[in-house]
Amino acid sequence: MTFLALLALSATGFVDRGAHRIHYEAMGSGKPMVAIPGGPGFSGRALWSVGWEFQDACQVILFDQLGTGLSRMKDGSRPVVSLKRTVADLEALRQHLGFKKWTVFGQSWGAIVAVAYALEHPTRVEGLVLASIPGFRDADYPVLTTNLMLKAGPERMAEIQAAAMRAKTPAEAAATQVLGLTPYYFADVEAGQQLADRAPARLFDGQTFLDLYPEIGDATFAKLRQRARGWKGRALIVQGHQDPCGAAMPFLLAQWLPNCEVKLIDGAGHFSFIEKPYAFASAVRPFIGVPMPTHYRYQMSPEAEAWRAKSEAAGWPFGARSSTGK
Repeated sequence: MTFLALLALSATGFVDRGAHRIHYEAMGSGKPMVAIPGGPGFSGRALWSVGWEFQDACQVILFDQLGTGLSRMKDGSRPVVSLKRTVADLEALRQHLGFKKWTVFGQSWGAIVAVAYALEHPTRVEGLVLASIPGFRDADYPVLTTNLMLKAGPERMAEIQAAAMRAKTPAEAAATQVLGLTPYYFADVEAGQQLADRAPARLFDGQTFLDLYPEIGDATFAKLRQRARGWKGRALIVQGHQDPCGAAMPFLLAQWLPNCEVKLIDGAGHFSFIEKPYAFASAVRPFIGVPMPTHYRYQMSPEAEAWRAKSEAAGWPFGARSSTGK
């Protein structure tokens, strides 16, 4: 299939959920895989690069959680969001698209959602791919805050905090903090800053972050850990070795999740699929059961150079903005 033909397979749509509607973007063709972004608060476009890199063999569904991207209440009101509602919206999306099963990929907060979905709908999950594990216990989060402080330094942390305090609303303050810290989630902070500067304006929603933040804690995690022990499906966890959340986090999750394989990617932080796409694909594609494309097999080849050029032209890693403003 040619590159232009692949682009023609990209499409967007909505799922009617009564009082609200869920937006999605489909990329490529082949084995279905839904991509759940992190934050909480990032829209599906945060994982556009995953859809781009897997579009030759998978139909990747970029999911806008309610409150992010174009997933909104029909009357324009602020939605009431929760992990339970997100799982229900994901299942409605699967039914809408007509997939009997799909691979469920979740990154960071999206990994928490993916586990919750798999436990609620185990017969609909072909396999779990979990990336950038943030921790599944309250005790795990000091690792992240300590590493971010060490990497950013007290002066930069103070600058970000001061900028957040100048924000006009709590949602704006949350967005200022999250986006200000994002470059320090990368192994290469300078590269992370350059990517953050290019991010679309609607990539993150601070109010959704605030609304869902209470769900990130032992009250949620304890239930997930208890139920996870009985899940019989396959799972792959991919973690950047330099992820500030900690390289130990996937192994902690694997203690509670049977049939789980862990892959560490050196030279990558919290966004290994952006920082090390070849290593990420090498870990995930065998698990899904799809081959590596030519431009990955020979990284110094003309095919690889042509692919990198096409990726840049398409707006890597977030994609060119669509007419919807995403």
